[in-house]
Amino acid sequence: MHLKTNINIPITAQEKYKYNTYHGFAMRIQVFIILLILIFVPLANLAHGTPLKSEPSNTANWTFMVYMDADNSLSSYSPDDLSEMMSYGSNSKINIIVLYDSTENGDSAIYYIEHGKKRLLKSLGEVDMGRKSTLYNFINWSYHNYPAKHYFLDLWDHGSYYNGVCMDHGDWLTLDELHNALSEFDAEIGKKIDVVGFDACRMGGLEIFYSLSDVANYAVASEKDEPASGWPYYSVLSKIGDDNPEQAAEQAVDSMYSWAKKFYSKNGLSVTLSAVNLTRMPAFINKFNGMLNFAMPVVPYLGEAIINATRSAERYELHSVADLYDVMEKLKSVNDYKLTALADSTMQGINNIVYSKAWDCPNPANGVHAKHAHGIGIYFPQYIVSGDYYHTAFSQSTLWADFLNGFLNTVVERSTGNATASLENGTIDITYNANVDHVDIYVSNLSEGYSGVMPSAGKYSINVTYGLYTVYIYGYNKTGTVVWLFRKNVAYMRPIYLVGKFYLNGAIADGAKITIKIGNDTYTAIQNKTGFNITLYYPRDIWDNTTITIRVEYGYFSRNYTYRIGSLRGEDILPIIIKDTFFPTIFEMIIITIGITVYAIFVAIILRRKKPKEDELTSE
Repeated sequence: MHLKTNINIPITAQEKYKYNTYHGFAMRIQVFIILLILIFVPLANLAHGTPLKSEPSNTANWTFMVYMDADNSLSSYSPDDLSEMMSYGSNSKINIIVLYDSTENGDSAIYYIEHGKKRLLKSLGEVDMGRKSTLYNFINWSYHNYPAKHYFLDLWDHGSYYNGVCMDHGDWLTLDELHNALSEFDAEIGKKIDVVGFDACRMGGLEIFYSLSDVANYAVASEKDEPASGWPYYSVLSKIGDDNPEQAAEQAVDSMYSWAKKFYSKNGLSVTLSAVNLTRMPAFINKFNGMLNFAMPVVPYLGEAIINATRSAERYELHSVADLYDVMEKLKSVNDYKLTALADSTMQGINNIVYSKAWDCPNPANGVHAKHAHGIGIYFPQYIVSGDYYHTAFSQSTLWADFLNGFLNTVVERSTGNATASLENGTIDITYNANVDHVDIYVSNLSEGYSGVMPSAGKYSINVTYGLYTVYIYGYNKTGTVVWLFRKNVAYMRPIYLVGKFYLNGAIADGAKITIKIGNDTYTAIQNKTGFNITLYYPRDIWDNTTITIRVEYGYFSRNYTYRIGSLRGEDILPIIIKDTFFPTIFEMIIITIGITVYAIFVAIILRRKKPKEDELTSE
């Protein structure tokens, strides 16, 4: 056992000198090493160094991080955007930090944007903006040096859709690199970026939003080309200060729309921008993929119809990208139960995750409109799926590439079969016989649907309420592909009596002409002392939630009224009562008086000409 003891051992003067000399030298070495660290670590390149502490700053609501990759053909546009940022400047609510790299060699630097000027925080020499490490270290450095409640990352440069963004000498920041940089930041800090914005062309695709869905909360991007001048930064920054992330993302959209509307009111470019709620993206993708799986069996069978229907879907400068909502809307015209279910589900989902605005320029300089932009683009080639598309995370995680191939390339060997469907007294009777392995039967209308796996031949009946129905029978082969399809519309109609009264100035207008317009159909009636009656048939002529336009003409009076019908189930009589007043204005009374006077004079002249002379009045 060893014990600690306090024993003094005498040493000689020579030993003491050696001891002091050794420890003094050691202390000098330690001080020298510390000085080296203090000198060289701050000068290390950001792309390869560690995050550094800057001067302390108060916690703001936002730190707005601009990853400004101007080391390419957009270099000449960067000074104007920096000037717009300086016109607003950082304040107690927002820190504006810019990592700037232009075509000048060695000019990469981080700036703090103040009102009227930019203050150099760190010179970096030359960095590659297409590298994941450069992006990661920038947002990490900004987080440590300028903490805030929320973080907005703005990626400023060219965009190349699913190939990536921020091109620096041919090196793109790929979607995987972008995702990994934000994922590492989240893993280390325990915080997602609140808003990722793309001041870049063509980055508003579902593939891009999907890749960000687990590393950010919101994304702001355009599904088409942006103007080279970029975002209106004064407006974007001035509206971001007090808002939560969702509002901040949406206000960036509003700012871009207002700017485009003002500057491109007659000529210029059509401009789109959308804010996507990425927290809802996983649920949307799950539902979207499930509906793709549901519709997939019929896609090869209806391939030609799908191509024809979607050919007119709105496409943008990158012609292989189309608006996803518009694609689905066009897909509904194929008039197929499975495809309609996919389209309706997708359009509803888009409305739930996107805040979008588009300025459709009347005379776009490049001829590209944005009449049907709804905020999310999708890769939608017309002939063949590109090989590199299969490498995207979106393609590997969903059935979209299979869906595209299903109607672009697949040829289906069709089978024969026959079927009948009739509707009497509320019962749909179906009989069928087909050369297939099995069938699915769907009976659908606007609000109902039925699915059942059946043998290749048989009978089926289903009771329904009043409505217009479509009977679908899908015949499958052993591989699960549709090879035979039967479709027929059947209707169970009942009369709906529109019983109406029109009152003018408190009295029923006897003799008034009533014209009712529903869609492209027109119905007329003449009101008597008890009102007017028009008979329609549900659902052929009128259906739930129909909007009808009623025009009333009575003497000098004519006016249109809009009437929204609710549910018609169980209702046979639809009462419509319209009350209005009509008193001619002074101008109208003058015109009427003049008209009556002129008419009276005209009649008097005619009568005077026809009056016989006195000698003509005597008898023979």
